[in-house]
Amino acid sequence: MDDDREILSLLSEAFNGERWKVFTATDGTLALRIMSTEKFDAILSDMAMPRMGGIEFLGFAKGDNLNKKAKLFIISGTLDCEKLKRVTAVGVASVIIK
Repeated sequence: MDDDREILSLLSEAFNGERWKVFTATDGTLALRIMSTEKFDAILSDMAMPRMGGIEFLGFAKGDNLNKKAKLFIISGTLDCEKLKRVTAVGVASVIIK
């Protein structure tokens, strides 16, 4: 999930292939709707998003019964100590700095 369509396109192109089925969303509401019917191995979200931030979204993802075993990843342009604490508390497997 990212609100920047260029980044979504790059990520989709990088991960789409024979082993991966990629879904993209430009906001948390759409992403949660997709998650309600699809099971994921990994969920990747930008941290700074309109309406619902990435940490909040991944918190919902972690609590989703269908996707509770998915690995969580977050993308961020910056990461300070406070954000790192919040990311760790949600259970994010890795942070990708853009």
